[in-house]
Amino acid sequence: MFGIGTEPIISLSIEGWTLRVMETRGRRIVMWANIPLSSELIREGLVADANGLGKIIGETFKAGGLSKRRVICAVNVPHAIPRMFTVPKDQGANLANAVDREIHRQLSAAQEDSFVYWQAVEGKSQTLQHIYLLTVPKEPLLMMLTSLKVAGVRPYSMDLRTLALARSINQKDAILANLEANTADVVISVNDIPVFMRSVSLGEEPAPTTVAQTRLLSELNRTLSFYNETNRANPLASEVPVFLTGELAGDSDLVQPVESLTGHPVSVLDPPMECPPDFPSSQFMVNIGLALKEL
Repeated sequence: MFGIGTEPIISLSIEGWTLRVMETRGRRIVMWANIPLSSELIREGLVADANGLGKIIGETFKAGGLSKRRVICAVNVPHAIPRMFTVPKDQGANLANAVDREIHRQLSAAQEDSFVYWQAVEGKSQTLQHIYLLTVPKEPLLMMLTSLKVAGVRPYSMDLRTLALARSINQKDAILANLEANTADVVISVNDIPVFMRSVSLGEEPAPTTVAQTRLLSELNRTLSFYNETNRANPLASEVPVFLTGELAGDSDLVQPVESLTGHPVSVLDPPMECPPDFPSSQFMVNIGLALKEL
């Protein structure tokens, strides 16, 4: 009934102490669920008990009759670091070798405990090729993979939570502020590239909403100040919007403080998918970003 090319995609993301599950067919959201998790499973926003989490994921798939064919999962990796560098252009098949040499020169120590990913991106230079590089500490990713293995799930794809958030907004330039019970994320995207990502833990116990929002404002201010200070030639334009996502960022009372603090307008979330009227889009923007990766 859904037509060719609309095989279900199941997206998984851990937000606060909640496992968020969403099923999409093409660009249509057909199912979503919030599965509560105990604090023994998730500590400081990271998987602490891979076996216990895996059992809950497995039970969720079984109870919901969910397909395991195309599963994509978000991972919270607080110390993932994006960066840009350049190599000489027009190297053809030698580009990978040139990038590997530069990675080894800049990040030889980081390669021991991190996965390193890169992608060539467009630029105006006639002689230099711009490279987007991402270093991802191995342990959080391996813990999530262990949980999925326990659940009997082999993920079709995985992504950082912050990258999924940036993709969900579908804006060339944007500031994202995501707030959950135990984590806060700030992402800056410029020319469709997440150039700065920051994720912080809010502690081992659920933070009161006002306390969590105050912390988010602080992290947002710190991140924007740092970015503009280190990019004085090209600071963020004042019209670049802020998008508030996450369970604790949907409060309309947060809009005015964010706009006053940052000097940037808060924009209304408009997910680029077909959403049911009662769909809590603010809570599921990570899942939406995951689903969009496969479309």
